[in-house]
Amino acid sequence: MPWSNFDNDVKEALDKVIISHQKKDKIVTRTLHKIRKRGVLYRNQGVAARGRLHKETYYGKRTTASGEAFHLRKPLEVITTLKHINQIVDPVIKKLVFNRIQYLGGFIKGKIPKNAFFITTKTGKKIPKILLPNRNGDPVPVLKVRSRVMLGNAVQIKSEGNKYVNPRNNHHVLIYEDLVGNLQQDIITFWEVVERKRKGQPVFQMPNDGKKIITSLQTNDCFILGMKDKSIDWNNLDYKTIKDHVYRVQRLSSYFYEFRRVFDAYITSVTYPDYVRILNFGTYKTGWKTHNPIKITINAIGEISKYEVLSKSSLHIDTSNVVLNA
Repeated sequence: MPWSNFDNDVKEALDKVIISHQKKDKIVTRTLHKIRKRGVLYRNQGVAARGRLHKETYYGKRTTASGEAFHLRKPLEVITTLKHINQIVDPVIKKLVFNRIQYLGGFIKGKIPKNAFFITTKTGKKIPKILLPNRNGDPVPVLKVRSRVMLGNAVQIKSEGNKYVNPRNNHHVLIYEDLVGNLQQDIITFWEVVERKRKGQPVFQMPNDGKKIITSLQTNDCFILGMKDKSIDWNNLDYKTIKDHVYRVQRLSSYFYEFRRVFDAYITSVTYPDYVRILNFGTYKTGWKTHNPIKITINAIGEISKYEVLSKSSLHIDTSNVVLNA
């Protein structure tokens, strides 16, 4: 051994190590296309997004008596539950579907009976069982249906044409204090961030009703939970104590923020204290003020430092490479 008590010293050092998780901060890549026409070289500059802007499905927008809705065509085979049936736009087809299910004895544990819409022969041929008469009265098989879905943040692909997409993947959540002193959230999708970069705007922007920025959350951002800021000596950190309070952001949505200890490899476990879910800004068990998230940065060798709060005035400059701090 290099020295006596070597094993215990190594173990104690490892117990203080804080694991760092890599973040994908790259939003867009600058592109340059060179085109030569009639001997003249043209250079076209642009940006390319580094990630998925939206889900693959395209939707058509419709205006109904109850407001705006979005329709999409889907194969009849993917209709498997009562909820899916209620989303069918055509009332005639919806009634035929219900009649077919009742003929087979109704739902089975909330699911549509097997082979309800198609019967597969021994040769593998599918025989459709939902038929709709055409103008001449001849039966025509129904293979696809139009379904109605509600999208709160649909984005139109082009200015012309009825084609919309769902920009599902969120880039970050901005936590801020509004003009009357209440905590609020502003959820920004990756689509919106790319548009901001394309227009030369800051990635992080204060909402119109904002007075003070508290912090921002992105996947793999790291926070200290369950400790008061005043109890932490940032100049002389007790890593052995802090280690059990260091979490990373695992998942974000408009309804909750999921945190997981940085050293926890069981990403599906939902057991406290390895897993923490924040559902509101209150002081209850799942409240923001209860866990008091303090945003930190962890370098490659596990050293912790605290982020500085980004002031409101600094939002007017280019902050494409700046992460908001707590």
